[in-house]
Amino acid sequence: MRRFTFALCLLLLLMLFVSCISCNAEKVYSPIPLSTEHAVIPANTPALETEVSSIDTPNWWYAEDLRILVIENDTGMAEWGEFIFGDDQEAVQQITQNMVRALLKPGVTYITSEAFYECFLLEEISLPSGLREIQDNVFFDCMNLKWVLLPDSIQHLDGQVFVGCDSLTELVLPPNITSLMPSVVIGCSGLKEIRIPSAIIFMDWHPIRSTGIQRIIFEGTVERIAFWDMRDLPDLDALVFLDGPPLSAEPREGALGLRFNGEHPITIYYLNVNKALWSPNGEIEWMGQPLVAIDSLDDLPPSN
Repeated sequence: MRRFTFALCLLLLLMLFVSCISCNAEKVYSPIPLSTEHAVIPANTPALETEVSSIDTPNWWYAEDLRILVIENDTGMAEWGEFIFGDDQEAVQQITQNMVRALLKPGVTYITSEAFYECFLLEEISLPSGLREIQDNVFFDCMNLKWVLLPDSIQHLDGQVFVGCDSLTELVLPPNITSLMPSVVIGCSGLKEIRIPSAIIFMDWHPIRSTGIQRIIFEGTVERIAFWDMRDLPDLDALVFLDGPPLSAEPREGALGLRFNGEHPITIYYLNVNKALWSPNGEIEWMGQPLVAIDSLDDLPPSN
């Protein structure tokens, strides 16, 4: 009888241990009550987005086994913002310091300030069509962020959106934004080239400050550059203009424009079809920098 009782106790302890492991594997943090049947998706799901869309989820949730955060809509975005600024910082850190992927589904139209602040392990984020605004410091020190596609629907980027994202090697700015706020990109050493969309007509103070960028391509004519010190871009070798020169880029009161480092000349490239705008009298310099005509981007020297 004693042996039977002892064996039964061992069996109960084993069942309790297995149950604890199972619960821990399916642990989900959220500011609203969840049931695990709604919160957990199968591990190693090949088509994650398809699987997620077929599940009745809450407004936002985190699957610990997949290390992925899913935000369903603006309500979820607001709740996530409240969560990361909330009192339970231990729970916050368990997500932000372990998250590898984030999926923002259609219905999210903005990303709240500091939403992914110091998510050191975040490698990839999927943003939905319909997203209109990204607030400040969203990707601050996301040093392992390798890929992010900014949808065309974005109309506004706050300052300091990408700070210290050193693993990011490509960044395509949305085509419909009309201005660049101060310090949108700072210290992203993996970026070697960036394009300024043709819709941008105003660039605020120091819009891009990255030690890695070697080439900046202007797709249109910028009406005004408030102040941009090229000394903040020590690796920059070329500014490429596919249209006319900025309408207000000379350093002067109210429109300080561009400031160059006299010891490190930056070549200014323009298209031959726009020669009348850049070199009507055979000019070979622009703002003290060497001016070179090309027929197409294929004529540019390769980046280092």
